[in-house]
Amino acid sequence: DALAGHWDDARNRVKAVLAEEPKNFEALCVYAFIEAGLQDYSVAADLYQRALAVQDSPAVRLALTKLPQQ
Repeated sequence: DALAGHWDDARNRVKAVLAEEPKNFEALCVYAFIEAGLQDYSVAADLYQRALAVQDSPAVRLALTKLPQQ
């Protein structure tokens, strides 16, 4: 859903996963991607930081640096 731009559907699915598993690395990353796609960069940055607290990832660190500064 996220890759197809179906932001609301994707957000609802990922929120359901995070309700059960708040430290799910993949779900945090997808949620951050969704928020970045919706241009809510501060929320995306927070979600990427939460993901990095669970697991280090060069790809996530790079995505975090590419977010526009607000």
